[in-house]
Amino acid sequence: MHFGYTPEEVELRLDGCVEFKNFDADAGLPDGLPMASLARLHVVGPPLSNKQVARVREAWQALARRSRFVLTVRLGLASQTLAQTAKPLGLHLSRVRQLQVLALDSLAQAAAGDERGRPNPMELLDAVEATLRALAKPPA
Repeated sequence: MHFGYTPEEVELRLDGCVEFKNFDADAGLPDGLPMASLARLHVVGPPLSNKQVARVREAWQALARRSRFVLTVRLGLASQTLAQTAKPLGLHLSRVRQLQVLALDSLAQAAAGDERGRPNPMELLDAVEATLRALAKPPA
């Protein structure tokens, strides 16, 4: 309006600029990427309670496909290097590490739940990693 535009003209000019679109990061992923399946029903001595394990499984399914792929590879559930993980995603190595941290944080938040007096999600990170490894490992 400082340059002489009316409020209506400003609104018209900015109307198309404000629209944000949600980018689907999974759309361009190649088929056949290794994904851990948390199919095991019971784990002997998990560091999380049964309720927390159920929440982690639910959150795992809600994660984006590329996040599940990154966690599968980075937690040793499939044997690939960081560079091999980044290549099919078309991402920089630091972005792959960032995705790993964000996905683990999301799973730890789910494990903590919404109850009053819930544990600190940061304290659950190691327990969530151990539980993912135990759930993805084939039974002996």
